[in-house]
Amino acid sequence: MVLIYTMIVMVALLGFASFAVDLGRVQLTKMELSRLADAAARAAANEMPNGQSAAILAAKNIATLNKVEETEFSLTDADIAFGAWDPQTGDFIALPNNQYAQANAVMVTAVRGSSRQNALKLIFGTVIGMTEINLSSVAVAMTGGVNDSASTSITGKANVWFAGLPNTASAAYGGDITYASSCPAGEFTGFNVTPGAKLSFAASGKLSNTTSGGNNPEGNAGSMQQNLTNNLGGKSNIKAPLNALLAVFISDDDPSATAAPAMLDFTSAGSRNYTELSPLLKQTFYIGDGQANGVAQTIVVPAGATRLYFGSMDPYGWHNNSGTCTIDVTSIGGEITLVK
Repeated sequence: MVLIYTMIVMVALLGFASFAVDLGRVQLTKMELSRLADAAARAAANEMPNGQSAAILAAKNIATLNKVEETEFSLTDADIAFGAWDPQTGDFIALPNNQYAQANAVMVTAVRGSSRQNALKLIFGTVIGMTEINLSSVAVAMTGGVNDSASTSITGKANVWFAGLPNTASAAYGGDITYASSCPAGEFTGFNVTPGAKLSFAASGKLSNTTSGGNNPEGNAGSMQQNLTNNLGGKSNIKAPLNALLAVFISDDDPSATAAPAMLDFTSAGSRNYTELSPLLKQTFYIGDGQANGVAQTIVVPAGATRLYFGSMDPYGWHNNSGTCTIDVTSIGGEITLVK
């Protein structure tokens, strides 16, 4: 009986030994995989402005430098995905290769599994019927974009709510009708906008909602207005000073196909003197002269954005507007952020 009980206890002790030794190895390997995935994601995000191939190569090179169990580790192309990271929902949406330009993040998955013939072998686990275990770690890094600068200009006739709409689009209020063909939104084409990048603006000139006069890009602080275009073309309404410089980000999709986001209110001086603003896709926002108390303001490009448009703040009727505004746009990039 003593021998029988001894054998039973020995099996139990071996099980505990397996648990203690193998659990330690499992935790160490998971930590090493996590470190590898984090480093590879950061490296890929840093190279994203240089193209998809460069980003993939950077991730693979860094992976080989981060050994797992003292063994060189290799990533495959399938382990590296590019897509859109939404900081508000915490979701990563993988994008196909032909939409790489819209990607603002990279997801790296480091795998040790039986399907790759590199699962973690257990030392004592065989006693309780476990010979190996599959492990993986996922990391997502968001790119801040690239440093670039360019200038553009608009007239007071530029209607930001026509952004992404055909020339036949119209905005009507009462008996007044404005057509996109004569009052298009001012599209920025100086460089590609990169989701996650931070932009700064420096605007000068005058914009007017009539045929004369006007205000600098800050607008008329004594005349706060709300546009009366009723979320035209899927872009949000806005409250802002008359004749102020406005902007909106959209994707390559038809903006009118989905509902407009919530309206932003810039009627208070504090709301206009923001340090940094993160507008949503299709959410019209205030730029003014791009300065807050002498310091350049920054705008974070939203996920999915591919196009940037400018316009003049007017409740309705842009066809009789006048004036010209010049806007210097600078992409100040941003640090690579490990978001997951």
